[in-house]
Amino acid sequence: MSYAIINNTGVLTFIRDQQFFFVAKTSIKSISLIRDEIIKLETDLCIGSIYIRHKDVTDPITFMPISLMSYLRYWIVDLQPPGPNQ
Repeated sequence: MSYAIINNTGVLTFIRDQQFFFVAKTSIKSISLIRDEIIKLETDLCIGSIYIRHKDVTDPITFMPISLMSYLRYWIVDLQPPGPNQ
């Protein structure tokens, strides 16, 4: 079950096959790492928390869960993530 996470203006878009799931950036309260490869997005939505397994994410391509977590944190505050040489 692979999927992509896209950064849009006010939302994060989760895409799998032809299905879309939108999460408003303002509804994300915290991002944390659980175990070795699972990232938890804690929200104030009725669904509660969203759990992301790092190896299932095809876009953005990251080699470590901590890198994906950094991307998500930068996107929440609308900053550009650092490049590989920064």
